[in-house]
This record gives sequence, structure tokens and C-alpha cells, in this order.
Amino acid sequence: MTLLLSFSPPAVVILRGSSMVSTARPSSLGMPCSSWPSLLLVVLVASFKNLLLLPRILNLGITLTYMAFKIYEESECNFVNMDTVVKMAGLVNGGDDAKFETPVKVNGFYVYEPVDPNLPGRRGELNRTKIATRNASQALLMWLKNNMKYESWRSVQLRCRDKRFRCIRTNQIIECGEIWLKELTLSVVPSTLMRGLGFKVEFDNYSFDKAGLNPAVYFDHQDEMQDKANITMGPNTITDQRYVEKTWLDLDKEDPIENVPLFSHAVMIGKNEWANSTPETAKSKQEIVGELLNVYRNHVAEKAWNPVVRSTAEKARLVAFTAKVEQETREE
Repeated sequence: MTLLLSFSPPAVVILRGSSMVSTARPSSLGMPCSSWPSLLLVVLVASFKNLLLLPRILNLGITLTYMAFKIYEESECNFVNMDTVVKMAGLVNGGDDAKFETPVKVNGFYVYEPVDPNLPGRRGELNRTKIATRNASQALLMWLKNNMKYESWRSVQLRCRDKRFRCIRTNQIIECGEIWLKELTLSVVPSTLMRGLGFKVEFDNYSFDKAGLNPAVYFDHQDEMQDKANITMGPNTITDQRYVEKTWLDLDKEDPIENVPLFSHAVMIGKNEWANSTPETAKSKQEIVGELLNVYRNHVAEKAWNPVVRSTAEKARLVAFTAKVEQETREE
């Protein structure tokens, strides 16, 4: 039995038995995320010739659609965990004796076993359902790959390497669309992504001026934003390298602060040392922040912390000079 699905010319998917051949061009299946559960239903319905089974197939399609949305929806992101998805894949891809349990690995792969759709009775019906679900899984996998950049595609593939199947007859390695989808939802949930981006923006837009020229307030804020962004989006979202670069840009700018000579000197020396260092000799973020905070605390202890921005100080000197000139003119 061969099923031909046309999405957008010349994008074509050919589903043949329990295997799939794709002639689709990359990125040609540009369907919105809400469309792919419907694809599961279409494949399941169209894969059977016996219309008497249609009610059962529709019920299965609706169930898979519901499960798909539960996997994708953040508020229910643990409704179907990865272990459950793997068990389901093991049941679908296993042979006649497969059960809903974590499949056993052989030589590092789960076992994929072809099934006979022509067996009589309920066994044949079950096998035909398995084949249809396998085809739907491959269609989903292809849609995901065609809508991802190569780097992202490879990243997900590496994370799913330990959840692949291998056919016991052909030794073909088989990946599952439902496992890929679950892995994606574990990595990035849309609203979580937006929160993480918000933390990054807040980190980038913060400045020493917004901290009231107070190093302790500045570093506390930046540490908090770095931690939140890295927890939400991954450990390298805001690296220590980026943190240090932004610190020097904020502290040593075109209008540097004045009236705190020790701190200004520490910033100048620290930035020069960092700029001329190598990755092996460069000071860590913790060392740099610690040294600057120590100088700041010494200023505070001596009651000598009264920073002003150079442009502000120059304006104050200009106003004082103007007032002095006006006073001398009146006296003459």
C-alpha cells in the first residue's frame, strides 16, 4: 500500500508500508506548529482501506492529537514525560510481543521489528495501526527537521542518540518524531524562552548609571540576571566572558566617573590587564569583581565614596567658573 501526500509542490511524502521515502525540499513543509497533529490524523485515516475501521482510527487520531498538544503545552509539559514517550515508541516499533514498557537495548539501540499487516483478526488490526503510527512518527520527524536550522537539527539529534531504534532485519537506524518533539519541549518552551530573553535584555540594558554609580548594586543586579538567564535558557546564555566585557564597557566609558581616584585607577589597570591577557592567564570574573568591590569598600570605609560622571563634573566646574567671572565683573 502506498500513500501519497502533497503539501506544497514539489514537496511530496511517500509512505510505503512501514518505511518512508521523502522527496521534499528543505523547509518546504512550512506548516504552523498547530498543523502537525492534523497530519497524524490524515496519515492514520488514509493508511487504511477498510472504512469499517474508520471510527476506531479517528479515535486513535484524536488521542494522538490530544497527546501531542499535551506534550507541547507548557502548563502540562510533564503530562507525558520522556519515559512515557519512549515506552510508547517501544510498543509501536516493537514486534508482536512488544508491551508498553521501556524497550530493551541491543548493542546500544532499541529494537525495531517489522510487523505483518496481513495477519487475521485483531493481531492484523493492531499491526496495521502500528504501521500507520510509525509512518505518522516519520512524517512528524521530517517536518521537524525541515523547519530547523542545521545546527539546531544536529543538536537535537545528538541529544536523542540514546533513544534510537535499529531494525533487526535491515540494521537501518530509525529516529522517532515523537521523541524529537518531546526533547524539543524539554529544551525550549515558548514562554520560558521569552522569560529568558527578557533576562538577557535586562542584563544588556543595565548600566553603572542605573545602579546609581554603586558597584555593589551593579554587580548584584548583573549576577542575578546572569543566573536567571542561564537557568532558564542554558548555562552559556550569558557567559562570564560576556559579563566581564560588559563590565569594562560600563565602568570605563567615554564619560568616566571622577572623585574616586582609587576606583578609577583600579578600573583602568584591570581593563588593560584583561585586554592584554590570554585565556590561560586572564583573571576570572569572580577575581575581577572581587577586586573592584574591595576597592569600593575601602572608599566607603574612608568615607571617600562620592563619584560623579566627568561630564557632570565639567558642567559643575563650568558653572562655578561662570559664576566667579560674573562676580568679578560686578565688583569691577
